[in-house]
Amino acid sequence: NHSFSLLQVAAEAENNDNEILQKRSQGKKVLYGQTIQLRHVFTNKYIHISTTNTSVIEGNNMAVELLEENAIHAQFKVMPRYKVKAEGDIVQIDDQVVLESIRSPGSFLHVSKKHIILHDVFLTILCFSHELNLSVQPSGFTVYRKYKPSNNDSDFVKAGDIVRFFHKEMEAYMVAEGLFNEDLMEDVHLRIRPVDQRNPKSMLPSTSALTYWQIEFEEGPIEGGIMRWEQQCKLIHMCSRKYLVVESGGGVNLTNDHDDPRSVFRLHPVIREQDAIPTESYCRIQHVVTRRWLHALNGKFLTQFCSIVDLMVSLLQIQFRGASDKEHLKEIFIEAYDVLAIYLSGFSRKNELYMARYIDFFLSQFEYNEGLIGLNAVHMVMELLRDNRKIKDRITRAHIDKFIELLHRDQGQNSYSIGVITKELKFLSWEEAFTCLCDERLPAKLRAQFCHLIISKYVFLFIET
Repeated sequence: NHSFSLLQVAAEAENNDNEILQKRSQGKKVLYGQTIQLRHVFTNKYIHISTTNTSVIEGNNMAVELLEENAIHAQFKVMPRYKVKAEGDIVQIDDQVVLESIRSPGSFLHVSKKHIILHDVFLTILCFSHELNLSVQPSGFTVYRKYKPSNNDSDFVKAGDIVRFFHKEMEAYMVAEGLFNEDLMEDVHLRIRPVDQRNPKSMLPSTSALTYWQIEFEEGPIEGGIMRWEQQCKLIHMCSRKYLVVESGGGVNLTNDHDDPRSVFRLHPVIREQDAIPTESYCRIQHVVTRRWLHALNGKFLTQFCSIVDLMVSLLQIQFRGASDKEHLKEIFIEAYDVLAIYLSGFSRKNELYMARYIDFFLSQFEYNEGLIGLNAVHMVMELLRDNRKIKDRITRAHIDKFIELLHRDQGQNSYSIGVITKELKFLSWEEAFTCLCDERLPAKLRAQFCHLIISKYVFLFIET
């Protein structure tokens, strides 16, 4: 512990020295032969060389990674790629440079010739990328200027800035559901967030990641600088990293294609005071291709859907057993569940969260074995819990105990079916199903079906025994 604390103090001291040196060098021209650091603006991390890990696709080279630490592993000497320039000369725009590691002299930042090959579904985007590593063979890099900082930059919107679009009259944020490398669940829409004096949280800006967008110049992510009114730009949804587009029918959606001409917009001022766009400005958003404007649709009709959900749940709370018109109520209850199922069919997280307030009631409906009432209640809860972490986090120990109690109470319901299938018809025994599940020679999809079959036939019996 003592040695660790000494190392931590030394690292903090080195970091402080580096920060002081960086402040002294701010605004000065970069010269060949100087030591520089490369900081990734989006993550605020530095490019580090590794002295222990090798490259993923070029085993003779060392790995390069992004780390928060400000250390010697993140320091490089900038040198000219060609001999037309020498140490001490000024590094200029469009110069080609090589970057030599200070920690490992004679080794340079290097770009792999081959693409990265990965089979992980969550990293498929990297399959079209080259790897950055450290090699004795230098790679040349061309110097581009993103933009030249000025003292009042923080007062204006810049390319690459992360912003939110809030409709003042509707009290709603422009949002999109979905995460990076996942399919979209619904179109871009406005999420209403009305201010309620009784709820202090509602008076603060939304912190939901779904409300954030990144501005990019039409020319691409390399170009930077202060945004100006009516300048053509693109809007990237932060969570999904997809581009906002307007479709031919007028619908607003997202696309992965950064070259899609439908992804270009202009921001127009409501009140123009200057060409640069100040932060927290009122604007109108125009689609360049169609020359149409983004509008908020009247939300009254959509708001009434929430009332319909409340009405359906209130209807389902009518006393069912012992009622004189039980058969009619059974049909009404089934239809009510069909309406609620349609409400959830759009895979909207917001709709699911609204419906989740009634989970306790749906659990009480599990025990109805008249018609499809109990089964529909089970399907409702299953749909709410599927792929929704927020709702799963709300499940309490009491809910779990209820699930287990229902399993114990109902394990005998499928014993007759198991007997008919396995003993009388001798169609498929437990041993046969389990053998097929474990046989690696069978296709994965077929083995998965045997797994589902085992769960359906035997899971209740196993818990009971």
